[in-house]
Amino acid sequence: MEHKQLLTVFNSLPVGIGFFTADGTLVRCNESFCRIFGADSQTLLGNKLNINENSVVPDVVKEAVRRCVPVQMSFLYDFDKQRTDKRFFSTRTRTCYLKCNGNPLYDNDGKFVNYIFIFEDITETVKSEEVLRQSRRKTELAMKAANIMFWVFDAVPKLFYSDNEPLNGYDQSKPVSMALYLETLHPDDRSQVTEVMERMSNGEDFSFSFDSRVMLPDSSTWQFCTISGAPYEFDSNKKVLKYVGTRKNNTEVQKKEQFFYNILNNLPLSVHIKDVENDFRYVFCNEESKLMFGTSEDKTTYDVLSEEEVERIQKTDLEVYNTGNPYFGMERIILKDGRSYDTIVRKSIIEDDGKRFLLNTRWDQSLQNELKRRAQLLTVTMEAMNAFTWFFEPAKNRVSFGEGFDKNGKKASEINSVEKYLTLVHPDDRQKFAETLQKAVELGSGVWDVEYRIDFKGDGMYQWWETRGLVETTTLNDAPYKYLFGMTQNIDSYKQTELTLLKNKEIQDALVRQNELVLNNTNSGLAYITKEYMVQWENISLCSKSLSFEAYKKGELCYKSTYNRTSPCENCVMQRAFVSLQTEQMKFSLDSAHTVEVFATPVVLEDGSVDGVVIRVDDVTEREKMIKELQEANQTPAESNPQAKQVDQKAEVWRYLMTKEDKAIEEEKKEQLFFTSDHFIDYIELRNTIDHIYNVLDFIYDIVDDYFSS
Repeated sequence: MEHKQLLTVFNSLPVGIGFFTADGTLVRCNESFCRIFGADSQTLLGNKLNINENSVVPDVVKEAVRRCVPVQMSFLYDFDKQRTDKRFFSTRTRTCYLKCNGNPLYDNDGKFVNYIFIFEDITETVKSEEVLRQSRRKTELAMKAANIMFWVFDAVPKLFYSDNEPLNGYDQSKPVSMALYLETLHPDDRSQVTEVMERMSNGEDFSFSFDSRVMLPDSSTWQFCTISGAPYEFDSNKKVLKYVGTRKNNTEVQKKEQFFYNILNNLPLSVHIKDVENDFRYVFCNEESKLMFGTSEDKTTYDVLSEEEVERIQKTDLEVYNTGNPYFGMERIILKDGRSYDTIVRKSIIEDDGKRFLLNTRWDQSLQNELKRRAQLLTVTMEAMNAFTWFFEPAKNRVSFGEGFDKNGKKASEINSVEKYLTLVHPDDRQKFAETLQKAVELGSGVWDVEYRIDFKGDGMYQWWETRGLVETTTLNDAPYKYLFGMTQNIDSYKQTELTLLKNKEIQDALVRQNELVLNNTNSGLAYITKEYMVQWENISLCSKSLSFEAYKKGELCYKSTYNRTSPCENCVMQRAFVSLQTEQMKFSLDSAHTVEVFATPVVLEDGSVDGVVIRVDDVTEREKMIKELQEANQTPAESNPQAKQVDQKAEVWRYLMTKEDKAIEEEKKEQLFFTSDHFIDYIELRNTIDHIYNVLDFIYDIVDDYFSS
């Protein structure tokens, strides 16, 4: 009876028990042993499960059996590998963790009887421990990644402890006092922390969370942290003995939040978030939304839109909120102040701490239309100007071309560096191009402007182009970063015109020099005077010499240089020419007994206005003297003086000839005339000489007129 009871107990044990001989043969086992190895006892007994011949059993266990010494260990048992030994068939597959305790058995005489093994399947325990270990490891990594420190506060000794990192830079294995902890906090935040610590020291049952600036050991700046805590251990009087909590570093989060806020506030579209359940109240509005629609976090839809618009707008708001399906379309917004916008709107649902909100983004359609119009205008402008835009990064030696470049015969992707672009530039202009560019880059600011010839088509036909760009310097990766941008325009037609004008100017300058030489050798005094009475030109003071005194001085007022007056002369011949728009003349005598005749010819512009006058001054003293002599001769009685009669007759002939046209004179008998008894004059020769002089003067007037009209 006792044997059966013992056998029942033996088979009921939750651990597997097996008896082995010295050579490792299994001779007896219980039911738990069979269950662990997945076979019945008849299959396992004998050499089917020999310890020494089983390749899955660790060598340490085999050695313990051979030496008859105790062994205790855990190991991984691979049933799939054991099946390849073909010792016995097991119903189990894959692997399991076994814990074994082995000891030799001796009889009363000390003789070895069997070696007993107690096996325990600890697979689930190992798996649970591994899960727990992995979970704890994950928690540690997560807390580290989230920049969270776990702390414990013991209210009795009033000390802080930390498990996952040194508390505020102090030794992790040592606790930190409240006074030492307070030293690491920002002075402005210590009062609120001190109040919390006092309540913790008194064992009050409360939870807390607050923000504070903390000087962490790995930082030289104050870090924004959220400190949270709660009680977890009490004494019999429900007084808190210990608190647990976390300290989370939110500095980077705040930086990112500020970064995203900056992005949202600089977007050229309206972004706002509504709390539909709270009367459609705005909980966030970016700057564009505030500017366009007058929204703010203290307003609702009813405060912004007109009454007629509220119902229509909220209809789509509710549809999106109830269905969760985004909405994209066009909406016309009419505000309370009467302003209206045609907008492209997108509405969708976002969540925050389990609460749903309505996100609205609106794009002013007029802005889009304006941008499209500007892009089209830029394209048309570039085509009309025969120009293209460009962007240059010196550090990368990278050139990017924009609107208008491809039409020149080259693809922008083919010309992506300065060196490649220079291969198209005329050899004589490459150095100038490279040097001016390098100088602009070195200066780091200002305008770069260069003219050069370039052959885009590769046919040897170079054309003139002008490149103008701005040089700016910014900061990239804490280092100065320079870039240039601008426009290149075809100026070939302008340049050719300029070269032609330059050549024509050289020709004109030579002609002017020739004309001045002629003018300066003309007996008549000539001057050009503006309508403001300023002397612009005179032929080497011949005007002054004709008057026998310093009359006209270049760069001075004529009435100032001539008569030292402060205002124009009375009965000025120039004034008469300005009014009549035709040549005016006057004659007057000087103190030097000289008689001067002045002609003023106006220079009339295409619009009918007068630019100035050409002054011609002739000394007619001798002519007037001859006329006077003629007049005196007519008054002498001819009968009483035959010689006087002869002179009188010749004077009459002179007056006759002076009134005749040149053509008629040529038809008259050509003869030698005596003007006076002392002067012999060939009249025809005299008239031809005077005519030649006047022809030269007319030619000079035309040159002067063309000069001042250009």
